[in-house]
Amino acid sequence: LEIRIFTNTPTCLLMMNCCFPSAVSPNVYEDSNVTDAIKEHFPGAIKSSDLAKHMKAVLNKHGYADENTLIATSLCCDEVNRELENDLTSIYNYNFSMGGLAGFAFGGVTSFGAMAHHIPDNGSCIVLYGPHVGVDDTGVVGKVNRRGRHGGSGACCGSAAAAAGYCKLVQEGKTPIAPPTEPLDAQQTFVGNLLLPHADRLSSSQ
Repeated sequence: LEIRIFTNTPTCLLMMNCCFPSAVSPNVYEDSNVTDAIKEHFPGAIKSSDLAKHMKAVLNKHGYADENTLIATSLCCDEVNRELENDLTSIYNYNFSMGGLAGFAFGGVTSFGAMAHHIPDNGSCIVLYGPHVGVDDTGVVGKVNRRGRHGGSGACCGSAAAAAGYCKLVQEGKTPIAPPTEPLDAQQTFVGNLLLPHADRLSSSQ
């Protein structure tokens, strides 16, 4: 978890960068396969509800008032991320969403500027951003069991997995995809190309 606080009286901006494991169903946290995998690969991880409560307690001590704090998020489109957003909006009301695939802030400069103009008078803003990763009911990291789907688990984050596969193909000789000129799949093209500089590190990881 990375936290940056920018103070410009009377408005304070808090930026939080976190990578969080997702398991979809609340009951899955009682599954030892899931909890053991989370403890092994993400030591110190806590539930999103506990994170929200901890944030509230700490920030209230530093002058953040719930009623005039805007929560802005840049999280992946994946529905598993709504759990964290819901826990935060239960405290800070509706969130300003800037995120797209893999958690990149595809809203860009325009959305950040708009967000800044939505902060309540004499209020504050929390910006939460980062990627996510699934943990399925067998303890596999990078997959998740989707609600209503009984064919086993699937990729999570799917966008990140697809981008990693794209990087591997480029390493094997495939020509990198040019920057998009059409919006149809622009976000995924950017995710893949943004990951390309890290292809060697990805290919050597376990």
